[in-house]
Amino acid sequence: MRFRNLTPHAITVVREDGCETVFQPDPQGPARVSVRTETMPAVAGFRLQQQAFGQVENLPEAEDGTVLIVSALVLAMCKDRADVVAPDTGRDAIRDDLRLIVAVRGFVR
Repeated sequence: MRFRNLTPHAITVVREDGCETVFQPDPQGPARVSVRTETMPAVAGFRLQQQAFGQVENLPEAEDGTVLIVSALVLAMCKDRADVVAPDTGRDAIRDDLRLIVAVRGFVR
């Protein structure tokens, strides 16, 4: 199985056996969801923006034996694609002293 990391940063995955694998960002660049932002009337003096999500950009066609690692937002827009996963950043993600995620234990689909 081949994995392509279509996020902008390295993804470290720690398997159940303790083995770590680091997936570096793909040279193709990240897959993204286009977004249109519209300024709305302020709320209690705070700027308010409304976002409308569009199409997924820079996501290659499915390829046998290849899994594409993408952001959660891209994954949400690609529910029809069995080859697309996102890092599982849920409660068992591995965090540093500042509670920032440094590794995940797997993927979500």
